Amino acid sequence: MLNKIIQKKNLILIIYAIVLLVFWTLALIFGNAENKVMVLVLSLIIPFVIYGFVRLMYKIVSINASLKVMCFFYYFFLVGGLLGTAMMFVEFITGFPNGLSPTLGACGALIIATLDSAKKTIEFESKK
Repeated sequence: MLNKIIQKKNLILIIYAIVLLVFWTLALIFGNAENKVMVLVLSLIIPFVIYGFVRLMYKIVSINASLKVMCFFYYFFLVGGLLGTAMMFVEFITGFPNGLSPTLGACGALIIATLDSAKKTIEFESKK
């Protein structure tokens, strides 16, 4: 199952980026909050920070963890990223036009970093 998801990582990334771009543009055009600029800037920066942090976390943990434990972590964080994404979609829709949160990009970064790390771990384990 994880292999099928990993193969679709680029498609997931493209769709997530388009959705984030649409939400970001809608918040830029229609948003009227006093801290709109801060939210928009953080929405662009936070995904890169989270991606790097999650990849580092997986690299540190995978040194001593078995493949079974790492697969559990991958599924756990994929489900968490999907639930976070769903919650941020609902928050954006209910709070429109000021519902954009940098957490939406962070959830996407969590999903993509998890898929990247899972691909690397599975490739490494298959070479053994």
